Amino acid sequence: MMQAEVDGALMVKLRELADEQGRTQRELLDEAVRHYLKRSDPRRFEELLERMSSRFDLSEDEAERLAYEELHAMRRERKAKR
Repeated sequence: MMQAEVDGALMVKLRELADEQGRTQRELLDEAVRHYLKRSDPRRFEELLERMSSRFDLSEDEAERLAYEELHAMRRERKAKR
């Protein structure tokens, strides 16, 4: 098992999609990674993960807080456009 940080905006979309499809976020992430690996060179993927992990120093709580901040900001933007 590996832990990775996911961009707040992507987490929002992931949660929404998981809810719409009645699936877990992990199921969707696993499917996305499998799909990516089928279409790409696995070494490139490993390099990408290494670069990503070195960029983030957030705890799980901090990452979740940021994701919710992004969610609320997105909702405010939608309301403002109406």
